[in-house]
Amino acid sequence: MPLLKWSEQFSVGVPEIDNQHKTLINMVNELHDAMSNGKGGDVLPSILAKLTAYTQTHFATEERLMVARSYPSYRAHKQVHDSFARDVMELQKKLQSGGALLTLQIMNKLKDWLTNHILNTDKLLGRFLTS
Repeated sequence: MPLLKWSEQFSVGVPEIDNQHKTLINMVNELHDAMSNGKGGDVLPSILAKLTAYTQTHFATEERLMVARSYPSYRAHKQVHDSFARDVMELQKKLQSGGALLTLQIMNKLKDWLTNHILNTDKLLGRFLTS
């Protein structure tokens, strides 16, 4: 069962961003499915690396659109992106060194962050970009 399911409530009204959000949700679900099926350790490094790289690509897309349209909340939005990227990189380092385990609690934090970010921060951006 997926941890997150795309629905129209997640749409920010910008197809490029919506498509990337769908991909991020699918990647989070892939990671969750691997953990739920006891394969987390086998595929975790590659899935987490893909998720980290794609998140950076997605953030760059949003930031490019914000700059192009002179989004007034650009700095605050970018700080949220930067903070999340640092947290994920730190988690990745801890996992690689054996200093942390990817638990369902961490998966739920990831799900909650992504959900809240899309429904709040990115919705505001979407309204600005489509106005």
